Amino acid sequence: MKLVKSKILIKLRHGQYKVDNILDSMIQQDMKIWKPGQLLYDPRLACILFGIGAILNFIIASFFLVYYRNPLYYEVISDPITNLTNSFVLNIPRDLPGPVNVNIYFSNFYQNFRSYVQSRPPEIYPGFSCGPATTINYLKNIRGDTLDNYIDTDMENSTINIYGETILNPCGLTSLSLYNDEFTISNFDSGNESISLQIGDISINNDFTLFAIPYNKSFWINTTDPHYRIWMHSAWLPNFKMVWGQIMEGLSAGKYVFNMTKNYWPAEHFNAEKRIGIETVSPLGSKNLVAIYFFFFLGSWLTLTMLIILIQVIWIYNKTK
Repeated sequence: MKLVKSKILIKLRHGQYKVDNILDSMIQQDMKIWKPGQLLYDPRLACILFGIGAILNFIIASFFLVYYRNPLYYEVISDPITNLTNSFVLNIPRDLPGPVNVNIYFSNFYQNFRSYVQSRPPEIYPGFSCGPATTINYLKNIRGDTLDNYIDTDMENSTINIYGETILNPCGLTSLSLYNDEFTISNFDSGNESISLQIGDISINNDFTLFAIPYNKSFWINTTDPHYRIWMHSAWLPNFKMVWGQIMEGLSAGKYVFNMTKNYWPAEHFNAEKRIGIETVSPLGSKNLVAIYFFFFLGSWLTLTMLIILIQVIWIYNKTK
């Protein structure tokens, strides 16, 4: 009996020895830091870096602010366009140098809710899914006949189908809600001279290969179309604008007639409003109040962080003095 107890005690002691070794190995050890890396822990360097970052952000914000207040900037927007609007006139009081952006303005149209953002063609956005928005029948339930300038009878009667329904490609709610109005612009004071719009350079050039999916399917819209690519970059807020074309040579003062050749996008159905307008642009882009706030608050945050670190350094220095 004593022999059994002694063996048990030996095992317990041996186990306790292992536990002690494990606990000893978890004691915090002094770390040898790479000497140049020690500078990253220097609060003085942190203050300098935060200060430089704050100055740069304030400079960028000031550039946007100067352009925002620049009297040369001009923007004019139409009244809300309804399904009964055939044409409207925008009055330009002075000459506008090119390029001039022709924008589409949306109010109360939400593109930022989860089911909408995630309903995208997986061929373009890996990991996303179109959900039920994959057939022309589904499109008809959402848009009715307001996409007839893209969906023709030949496609509706296509033999490419799944469970008796024609496959929609590209699919997804984001694609199905595409803005598809078409309009022309003419100069009323020059005998209704037509104004040409450039669309090739208004989308992000780097995303062309992203949208160039293999052409082994039946498409209702070319995915590399600049307007489609612009639309797929969803807005964060319900009120936003998108560049829909550019007038490179600028505009002379006068009245310009916008003829809605295809007034299809159902703003009333989406409980939203749509407008069309023009604005001048600079190397910084269009007038951007959000950018002013963003860079100003980022610069302010960096300044506040720098002051907190500086106060802490001064307090420690005075305490150890």
